[in-house]
Amino acid sequence: MSDKNLSFKVDNPLLEYIKKELKSGSSKELIRYDLLKRGYNPNHLEFHFQLVHRRDKQKKIFAMMLIAMVLAFSLILFFKKFLADRDYHAIIEEGIALCREGEYEKSIEKFDEAIKLNISASRGYGRKGLCLLKQGNYSDAITWLKKSEYAGTGYPQGNINPNYFNNLGKAYCGAGNYGMAVAQFEKAIGLNSSNLNYHKSVGECYLKKGEMEKAGFYLNLSNKPNNLQ
Repeated sequence: MSDKNLSFKVDNPLLEYIKKELKSGSSKELIRYDLLKRGYNPNHLEFHFQLVHRRDKQKKIFAMMLIAMVLAFSLILFFKKFLADRDYHAIIEEGIALCREGEYEKSIEKFDEAIKLNISASRGYGRKGLCLLKQGNYSDAITWLKKSEYAGTGYPQGNINPNYFNNLGKAYCGAGNYGMAVAQFEKAIGLNSSNLNYHKSVGECYLKKGEMEKAGFYLNLSNKPNNLQ
């Protein structure tokens, strides 16, 4: 029932006074007693107490509805992200399988599809770069591998997965940029010196460059784990 249909006219100053006193901790009985002494009609007072109660109840209901709406919206966003992440990784796995089978064009299409789903995740960029590396497309491999480092990488800056540097080194070596390649391999070894594949990568790159002594040194390390200790 709206305020205008009630039997008493709303006294806004009285209404605000009752609200203020109730908020300060005064009891309903004490407030009523004080107002009766001032000459207010008992029924008129009861009408205003009920009005305060009804409006407070409406505010609480509205607040609860608002909270419920926010929670519902948050849950919707959570499940949308969950489903998108699930699709993202599923599509990448499809791309990996296709690349492994030599279906490079279809594989790249899958990685591009995954990247569109989540442009801030690094895995799609990295996997696309690896597939391009496998094809021998070194220039594009460098571009996409580097994007995987800076596109919201899953590894904190300064603590990047050493495999990233090893793969990037292979791409630079394939492109003939041996200086950059060795620099990447050294970063990988610096992060994990016990990984024999990193030493092998440096050796193979020096071999391709024609520096046989350095190539032999690193390839020897990669074949004899005890030499790394």
